[in-house]
Amino acid sequence: MSHQQTALFILCIGLSVQTQAQSAPQAESSDAREEALFGGEETETRTELEDDLFGEATDSNVSNEGDVSGLSGVSTEAGETFRDSGDRIGELIASREERLALGGGFYWDTQWRFEEDGGWDPTVLSPALMSLYLDARPNDDLRLYTRGRVLHQMSFQAQSAEDTRTRAELDQLWLKTHADNKVYFTFGLQPVRWGVGRVWNPTDFLNATQKDPFALVDTRGGLPLVKVHVPFEAQGANIYGIVNWDSLQEMKKTYAALRGEILLGAAELTLSAAAGKGSPTRIATDLSTPLGPLDLRLEASWTQGVRYADGWEDLAAFVQPGVDVAAPLEDYLRALVGLEWAINYSDTRSFFIGAEYFYNQAGTTDADNYLVTLARGDGTFLYLGQHYVAAYIVFPGLGPERNYSAFVNTVMNLNDRTALVRADFRASLYRNLSLALSLSHYVGESGEFRFAFEVPPVPGVDGLEDGIQVRATTWVPQIAVQLGF
Repeated sequence: MSHQQTALFILCIGLSVQTQAQSAPQAESSDAREEALFGGEETETRTELEDDLFGEATDSNVSNEGDVSGLSGVSTEAGETFRDSGDRIGELIASREERLALGGGFYWDTQWRFEEDGGWDPTVLSPALMSLYLDARPNDDLRLYTRGRVLHQMSFQAQSAEDTRTRAELDQLWLKTHADNKVYFTFGLQPVRWGVGRVWNPTDFLNATQKDPFALVDTRGGLPLVKVHVPFEAQGANIYGIVNWDSLQEMKKTYAALRGEILLGAAELTLSAAAGKGSPTRIATDLSTPLGPLDLRLEASWTQGVRYADGWEDLAAFVQPGVDVAAPLEDYLRALVGLEWAINYSDTRSFFIGAEYFYNQAGTTDADNYLVTLARGDGTFLYLGQHYVAAYIVFPGLGPERNYSAFVNTVMNLNDRTALVRADFRASLYRNLSLALSLSHYVGESGEFRFAFEVPPVPGVDGLEDGIQVRATTWVPQIAVQLGF
């Protein structure tokens, strides 16, 4: 599979539904004492061990038949000691179950990618993801969390020797503690998710890749960080200091970030900044606030220009000769404005209508430059153009048991007039099992969402002996199942 095809597949890999529209998160009041001392940071539900590990935590009692005195109903000192030990063992087991949790999740997604002029012979992608986690809390002052996952491609065709069908990785591994419940520390591989937008998050600049707004599961891994959190309960504010753990090996290359959150009445405002040697300086802010019956979301980020990554020049010159590969990327602005309206259609039920506009100064207004943007390594789908608009309608909690949800989304690149229209349906079949169905349609002439190109055969060049042809995608039906345990 070519790099261009892979990039296009990434746009559609996250099946099922866009997450239900919710109100923007509010700044934590000291993170509710860091979520009652370290609870709630991981989105997966903690599961009890119950009988699987330690059996039922019941008190041990000595029956009359087992009374060491040999006298029915008479307690001896030895008998009391035995009963006390049983009580302590039961309490220890119960405490152990409360402080240690194991669990995980399973996600299987299958999609059929129909291409223009490809007939009824679609490309099939079927990734499956299995994750397991351990959440240990040896006492009220410490929490250790680790999660590993295995990604397996059920449908697989190797394109090179580096392609693998199964990949295992450590997703998270972090330790959290505190200093007198006033300063909280988190060390290790940990998730960072910033931003209030539904489709775009220009303030989420710590992650190397942007989120897939249509994915049921965010497969981005954690980042190696040292995070310090200082809450100010009276002011409804939080301050976070973050240092990249990898950069600690050489302090001259330290990459650090600072973030502040504050509640201003019903609004939440954040300010973020990051800088480091060899890394661009970034400044960002976001705001979420009610505006009459609407929820208003604003995001903006400024990034210092940097030179393109080494090694991209040859590829850029190949796909588009004449490009000035020595020119650095100029400073650029990214900004988002979104509105969402919750409409009640009964006393207890609502649906949501929303829209977003995204400005991306780092993008291009010429669709012919998309390959160059991809080649230099700082472009990705939904971030190739300069002007975008998105709209969605969400019907959560449908059905007598509120276990169905329906979504309709559309995203358009205003520069090339191509768009993605997507409909999703999700059903919670059982307590921990969900089924998701979706259908995506790509419309327009030629551009980001109707991405197509052809490279003629190049004898002697590995991978280009037969050339490359990428046809525009037209329809993508998808089905996914998700299980948590």
